[in-house]
Amino acid sequence: MLADPLTFKKDSGKNNPIWWYRGYRNLQIESFEHLENNIVLINEQELQIKQVIAVNTRDYYQCFIYIETFPMEPSGLYNWEKREIQRMIEQYGYYNEEFGVYQREFFVTRSEYDDGAATINGKLVELDWRATELRVRYLSPYNLIIAASESPINNPSFDNFFEKIMNNILGGNANIEDLNRAVLELPKRSNI
Repeated sequence: MLADPLTFKKDSGKNNPIWWYRGYRNLQIESFEHLENNIVLINEQELQIKQVIAVNTRDYYQCFIYIETFPMEPSGLYNWEKREIQRMIEQYGYYNEEFGVYQREFFVTRSEYDDGAATINGKLVELDWRATELRVRYLSPYNLIIAASESPINNPSFDNFFEKIMNNILGGNANIEDLNRAVLELPKRSNI
């Protein structure tokens, strides 16, 4: 499903038929890479895969893939306090950090990534944007859905409830069947 090409050119511009979703947060999938063992890179998100569940529902347009991840080790660039992490998990359901990777070797802070310069091995280095990648790493369990861009999941009126279900799954208060039932209740999008 995530094999190239993930982006197609149309007369009106780019078309990205596969998206990731998690409540209010969603985006087209433009790249997928297997980094090592069970770690993958979807766009800029580093995900250490715990489980993948393909949900084949009644109709093709309701199918989706559920992905749940293990928490990853921090990059070491920041000093996170446990209470800050817990507060963010309570607020959003998960905790993540953002940073850059220069030449696939050197970690730089998000500020350095944004500024285009970092101190590496004691020297100020101008970061070549072609050799610098943004990364998002989840320091707590995390989950997301992969589905077609025209999936019923792509529905702003579902976002709040969807996010609650995803957080409840992580917290052990819901399961994939609860999510599947909610998706089956969603109306078919009119343009498919």
